[in-house]
Amino acid sequence: MKELDCVYKIFNELHKSSTADEAVKSVMEQLPQGFRFPEQMAIRIEIDGNEHRSVDQWSDERMISTEIVVSGKEIGTISVSLTEELDIKGSPFLKEEKKLLSGVAAALSNTLERVIIQRELKESLARLTFAVEASGEGIWDWDIKTGKVVFSKRWKEMLGFSDEEISDHISEWEKRIHPEDVEEVKSVLNRCFKGDIPFYEKEYRIIGKNGSVIWVRDRARIVSRDSEGKPLRMVGMHTDLTQRKMDKIKLQKLNKLLTLMLRANEFLVHAKDEHSLLKGLCDIVVENGGFPLVWIVFKKSGGKMLTPVAVSGVAKGYPYEVAVAWDNSELSRSAIGKAIKTGRTFISRDIDSSPDYLPWKKTILKYGLKSSIAVPLVIGKEVIGGFVIYSTEEDAFDNEEIRLLEELGEDISYGILSLRLETQLEHQSRVLSSIRRVNRLIVSATDVEELIKRATELMTGSRGFERCLLVLVENGNVKNWAASGFSRTQLLEVDSSFESGEIPPLLRRAMEEEGVISSTGREYSKQCATISDSDDLAVFAKGLRIGGNILGAMAVVMKESFSFSKDERDLFSEIVDDISFAIHKIRIEKNERVLQKRFSLFMDKLPGAVFISDSDLKTSYFNDFAARVFGFRDDWKGKDPETN
Repeated sequence: MKELDCVYKIFNELHKSSTADEAVKSVMEQLPQGFRFPEQMAIRIEIDGNEHRSVDQWSDERMISTEIVVSGKEIGTISVSLTEELDIKGSPFLKEEKKLLSGVAAALSNTLERVIIQRELKESLARLTFAVEASGEGIWDWDIKTGKVVFSKRWKEMLGFSDEEISDHISEWEKRIHPEDVEEVKSVLNRCFKGDIPFYEKEYRIIGKNGSVIWVRDRARIVSRDSEGKPLRMVGMHTDLTQRKMDKIKLQKLNKLLTLMLRANEFLVHAKDEHSLLKGLCDIVVENGGFPLVWIVFKKSGGKMLTPVAVSGVAKGYPYEVAVAWDNSELSRSAIGKAIKTGRTFISRDIDSSPDYLPWKKTILKYGLKSSIAVPLVIGKEVIGGFVIYSTEEDAFDNEEIRLLEELGEDISYGILSLRLETQLEHQSRVLSSIRRVNRLIVSATDVEELIKRATELMTGSRGFERCLLVLVENGNVKNWAASGFSRTQLLEVDSSFESGEIPPLLRRAMEEEGVISSTGREYSKQCATISDSDDLAVFAKGLRIGGNILGAMAVVMKESFSFSKDERDLFSEIVDDISFAIHKIRIEKNERVLQKRFSLFMDKLPGAVFISDSDLKTSYFNDFAARVFGFRDDWKGKDPETN
């Protein structure tokens, strides 16, 4: 009975032992109680060369021992010994005590085998856990019947949650699948449930804690089914593909932009005029970049509101529904307003929620716009305008894309400059041609009215200037005027102004001030005699002067971009001076003819012969009396009298 009680206690302690040391300690403490003389019992256990003793005294003559065998291999021994010699007949150990030792040895062997297996399993699990965590996989184990799921810590971290923030139910996963992916994910999962496919695998989006989108590859197998083949348990893992997807998307976007840059540069080379250049580039950016809206604006003199000169994209109505400026008002807080005002690139990453975009929020939401980038267009050191690109994604432009789009802005600026220089040269060539014709007219003209009429026509001929207006005044009032290039309505406006005694402010200034004066943009319409003109026109005006005498003024209208050229201004100034001289010359010659006619009438009435000769005695004039009495003839004028 004593032996059985000892065995029970030892077995109970061994069952609770989780290490070899705990098992050995429990045997050392409990085993002596199963023998007749527990106070004289010494216990010795040897395992893999390590020895454990209960006391130091030991007697090999009074000892019994048995092997400790684990997995069929002897790894040590367990021995007991009487420390003192007792007056005992026969063997110092009873038969039951020997059986007790053998039973305890067997139990200790089993315990040690279990401990070793558990240790190896724990180490294996630790290695597996390390490998899984190192790989970034999120493990899940789903009891399909109950809906209970064990989500690994990494699975939760992948979505931005701590271990305690997610329960152990399948709904935690289901409610976080991206709405656009739910149907396809469930379709693949059901095919796996039915056994149509050996395992479940799907790439899809899942919504994280902060609302961010996480791309995952979900892979799993059904590890058990019931007798009817219905799935009971499924084990799988999530792999975070977000960075890989983002890198892929980034690469695709960069490839699109590089293709865009290539096509844009090819188009720049072949563009024939500025309007088609800008519209074509907007179309290329939309088609190759996949953007919903691109528009280009230019600064206008005399105003700081921005209106598009070229637009493209499905949201092309947006620029015409909003008011944007580059002043200091709230209408200048957009990316394009800031870019033009500062000459730097501006990125708006969340225009649908940014307070800077409150004036346009309703229209932004209407077109589904999320972010934008605005790049200034710079020629020399002057910001002439900018272009702005919109995206339906928030924070859509990374550093590499920004760099490429800034490069595109430089290319556009260069293209504009090249076309403007080419157009300027063509325009100046036409102006020079017109001026040459005017100069030929000046040489041969004998009538002021005909001169100013033909001069205005020639100034607008061959597409020199858009329009030309020449006004002659006398005592501050318009005496005569001529115009060319104006529409019928505009001519009526000019005529009405002159009939009422009004001279356009710009012409009046030209007659009051020295040199060429100019007006551009909206100021042009206020300063000139016509209304309803485009804002992209400009005018040069200069007074017609001879000495201190004001004869009138002349004005020409041109594209605003031409008005900034000094050569253009100088050419205009010279031709005005030439026309002034021609008018003055014609008037002098006319006066001379009048005086000569009066002189002839007076001389012809005299009763005697009158003739005039120069210092060489060549006849220059004779009256009617000399012709009748002395036979003077007209062909004698300018000849030596001896030859007559």
